Amino acid sequence: MSSDTAPPAPPAPGSTSPPDQSKKRGYAAKEIITTEVTYIERLKLTVDFFVNPLFANRLLDAAEAKKQFEVIDKIYKLHEKYISLEETDFAGFFSELCSNFELYSDYLVNYEPCMQRRGYLLTSNRKFADFVEKTQLQPGCMHLESLLIMPVQRIPRYRLLLEQLLKYTPEEHPDYAVVESSLAKICELATNNNEAIRARENHFKIMEIMMQIEPRTRVQLLDDENRKLLKESSLKRQCRKGLKDFQFWLFSDQLLYGEAIPLNPNMFVLNRQIPLAKCFVSSCESMSSDMESASASFIVESPAKSFIVRTKDEAEKQQWLNAINNAIKEQQEKSSVERGSVAPLWHPDATTSSCSKCKKAFSLLNRRHHCRNCGHLVCDSCSNKRIRVEHVDARREVRVCFTCYQTLTGAT
Repeated sequence: MSSDTAPPAPPAPGSTSPPDQSKKRGYAAKEIITTEVTYIERLKLTVDFFVNPLFANRLLDAAEAKKQFEVIDKIYKLHEKYISLEETDFAGFFSELCSNFELYSDYLVNYEPCMQRRGYLLTSNRKFADFVEKTQLQPGCMHLESLLIMPVQRIPRYRLLLEQLLKYTPEEHPDYAVVESSLAKICELATNNNEAIRARENHFKIMEIMMQIEPRTRVQLLDDENRKLLKESSLKRQCRKGLKDFQFWLFSDQLLYGEAIPLNPNMFVLNRQIPLAKCFVSSCESMSSDMESASASFIVESPAKSFIVRTKDEAEKQQWLNAINNAIKEQQEKSSVERGSVAPLWHPDATTSSCSKCKKAFSLLNRRHHCRNCGHLVCDSCSNKRIRVEHVDARREVRVCFTCYQTLTGAT
C-alpha cells in the first residue's frame, strides 16, 4: 500500500455496517415471526373456545353473533395459513395483509360499540354470561375481552415491527418495496386507531371490572360512553359488627363496592351502586374502637346507604376524598337533581350493650336492631313500627324506632 493512500474512513456515528445491518434485520424478522405465531395461536383459541361454540349452540341470535364475532373469525382465517411463517414469506404475507386491511378497519370501527353491547349482554343474557364465565375457567383459555382486543393491539405492534425491519433492510433488498408500502398503510390505520385508544382503554378496564362482578349482581357499566374509571382500591368499611374488607370502584358518575367471594378472591358480589349526584363525602371521627385512627376515615352519605370507610393512612384517605368530591362536583354541575335526604349511619353493635331508648340490656332474647331512619341501636319493643322511608327503601316499609315513627307520621 502506498504511504500516501488514506486509510478507509470509519463508519459515521449512528450508521450500521452491512454485517451488523444484516444481523439486526435478522433479529427484527425473528420478532415478527415469533409474535405472529403467538397472535395466530390466540386467534385460534378465540375461535375454538368462544366463536365456534357460540354459533353451534346458538347462544346468541344469528344477527347478534355475526355482529360480535364474524370479523375476528375472518381475521383468523386470513392469518392461519401463516402459522409457520418464515422470513422468505414476508413479501406474500404483508401483501396479503394489506390487501385485506378492510377487515381490520371494520374491526376497529366496530370494536367500541360491540364491547358496549357485550356489556349489556353480560347483564341481560344469562346463558351467554354463564357460557363466558365457564369457558374462561377452562385450562388453556383466556378471558374473552383479552382475546377480542388483540387485533386492536396488533396494529400498533405491526407498525413498530415494520419500522424496525425497514430500518435494517437495504433498498436493493427484494422485500424493501413491499415492507415500505405495508408500513405506510399500517401507519395510516394506526393513526386512525390512536385517536380512540384512550377511550377504548378506559372502556376495556370498565369491562374487566364488570367481569370481576359475579353474574347475579353484575350491572351494566358500559351504558354511558362518557363514564370513566377514576379510582379503585381495597378499603375497609365499618359494618355493624366491625371493619370489613371491600373492593371500591369510583367512576365519574357513581361509586360501587363489593365483597370478595371466599373461594374466588378475584370475583366480587356487588353490595351497592351509589349515584354520585345524590352523595356526600367528608372526614369523620371513628364510631368504633376498632377504628384505630379517625385520621384515616371518611364518611359516605347517600339516600340508600351511609357508612364509614377506613383507608390505610391519611394520605390515601385524602386521595379518595378529593377524587370523590371532584366527581360529585362535576355531576352536580351537569345535573339539576337535588341531593335530598340521606340514610343514617348505623351505630356498630359494639358501641353499646343496651337499647338507646329504654336502656334495657341486649341479650339472646332482647336482640339488637337498627332504626333505618336514625341509625341508633334499639330493642324490638322500641322499634316495632314499620314505615316507608322513601330515600332508604321506596319499595317496602322498614323498621324505625318509636321516636322516628312519631316524627315521621306526626303520631303522638
